[in-house]
Amino acid sequence: MALFFFANILPELATILETSPASYWRHIVNAASTFANLTLAPLFWLYVRGLTSEDKVNWRRQDYAHFTPALLGLITFVLVTVMPNEERLGLFSSERDRNSMWQTLLFLLLVGLYIVTNIQACCYIIATSRRLVKYRTRLMDLFASTAHLELRWISSLILLLMVYGLFILSFMLIKLFSDISISDEPLASILNMILIWTIALWGLRQQPELAEEIAQIDKSSNTSAKYEKSALSDDHIDRIASKIESAMQSEALYRDPDLSLRLLSDQINVMPNYVSQALNSKLGQTFFDYINGWRVKEAMKLLTESDDTVINISLAAGFNSRSSFYTAFKKITGKTPSAYRQSHTHI
Repeated sequence: MALFFFANILPELATILETSPASYWRHIVNAASTFANLTLAPLFWLYVRGLTSEDKVNWRRQDYAHFTPALLGLITFVLVTVMPNEERLGLFSSERDRNSMWQTLLFLLLVGLYIVTNIQACCYIIATSRRLVKYRTRLMDLFASTAHLELRWISSLILLLMVYGLFILSFMLIKLFSDISISDEPLASILNMILIWTIALWGLRQQPELAEEIAQIDKSSNTSAKYEKSALSDDHIDRIASKIESAMQSEALYRDPDLSLRLLSDQINVMPNYVSQALNSKLGQTFFDYINGWRVKEAMKLLTESDDTVINISLAAGFNSRSSFYTAFKKITGKTPSAYRQSHTHI
């Protein structure tokens, strides 16, 4: 994340120097920003992967491949840097005609890298979105409350990036195919500032919760935390399922808003991967759906037997947010809590 913020400085510095009379440094920074832009998407991808990974090792040898386009950008930056100043001025001139083949080749390379930057951004947006879906599915195997872990801010950021990209593209098309004189810089700068501050305020406070939880599971069970098909017999699975049901009925463990697969396994003295297997094969549910099913049953009872507020009932049943309570309740009953209470009050 620190590298991401550092790389973002160069494009902004190039914008600041656009009106600077020091043309040498302006064009050097402009070339450097081409290289920096090619590192932004891979760096953010690696950050997201670190947050959503099940292990703490966040760098692999093959990860160098993510920076292949950036390497081309770096080579281009070096070539632009060693060019004579007059040729460099011609390279960045608004005139279409270049004075030499060298200038033309470098200009085309810069244009190509700009196109690659946009294609790269689209690819990483798709990859990040797919990873978040898998990550949230995995969370449901381990946690009963996932709202605070789902990294929804990254999804919002992706949406904002798409709006930003469409905005820039629309202005480019207007400039290319019309005589309208319009500046996109003020609004583009505002959108970019929102993007950076969103990442700064939310990104720097995130922790790799999934990796931490997996590490704790490994520590408590001395086995692989990844789902493995063991040699559990049907009778063994039935016994584990009965222990789970008994813990829910007698101890109401579902009322704990921080309940996790690991905490439940510790409570019933069964390894986490066996608990997960029993839930999936015997009860046909993820840990998340199973626990929230119990919570909704508790909420249904309280809604018909008490006059307490809906939010207090949701907290008493184990939910830690209003949105997660309403989502789970409507998924199971087909009604909102208020509508359910009203329909049963008239009976």
